[in-house]
Amino acid sequence: MISAFTQRNIDALLYLEQPEGFININYLDYILLLNKVLYRLKQLARIWFYTLKPKLLKLGFKSLNSEACLFINNNTKVIICLYIDDLAILAPNNIIFNDFIKSISQDFKIKNLGVIKDYLSIDINFNINKGFIKLSQAIYINKVLNKYNLQDIKIKSTPIDSYIKLEPNKEQANKEYIKLYQMLIGSLLYIMLGTRVDIAYAIIKLARYVSNPNNTHFTAVKRVSYLKGTKDYGITYYKNKNHFISGYCDADYAGDIKTAKSTSGYLILYAGSIIS
Repeated sequence: MISAFTQRNIDALLYLEQPEGFININYLDYILLLNKVLYRLKQLARIWFYTLKPKLLKLGFKSLNSEACLFINNNTKVIICLYIDDLAILAPNNIIFNDFIKSISQDFKIKNLGVIKDYLSIDINFNINKGFIKLSQAIYINKVLNKYNLQDIKIKSTPIDSYIKLEPNKEQANKEYIKLYQMLIGSLLYIMLGTRVDIAYAIIKLARYVSNPNNTHFTAVKRVSYLKGTKDYGITYYKNKNHFISGYCDADYAGDIKTAKSTSGYLILYAGSIIS
């Protein structure tokens, strides 16, 4: 991890009021000129990215065209996943890893958190001897259940009721109701995109109604209790299994009650599990 935002100069003229606890009584009418990037500035992530990227390019890394925050060094086989100031570094061995840390530390202050166990609320478990790596989100799922007071809800065996009919709300929901629904859908979308593709169909279908949900939609989304009983589910990749990419797709026909639109879906697999 890099303490990113205290290591980069601001790219614009910004002034601050004197903060509480640091007010100079001799200069009460003075303001402060901001020299470094601070948290909560809208441009901070962009400034940091364009600070770090040239350094990585100089070290022989290339940024993927499909994912700008993923850097690969074809010579050392080091892969860097960048999310704001969190770096997940994958290297073939400790020697190459330590060489990279030594190189990047010449420009930035680095905090080495050791062997990766979690990244962006995704739990990472790997076994070198058995040759697998498992990604799951049990801790994050518990946080979501607690946040929305769903920890005591009855566990369901499926993520959505196959008999439920979801239609647009004919009334206008209040702002608090809409906001709560949107927050819950947002949390579930993160779980879905991270490791739980089994809830993809249900959550994407429910997300269609975030602008104006009703009680039927809320009842359906609270079926998140399915996650409570399956929180240890995840995605497992195997070193010596299926080293080729395969894919499947399917679609219903006129499944949407309101518009008669169809819904399509696909799975792309590699190393024994899903990658997209």
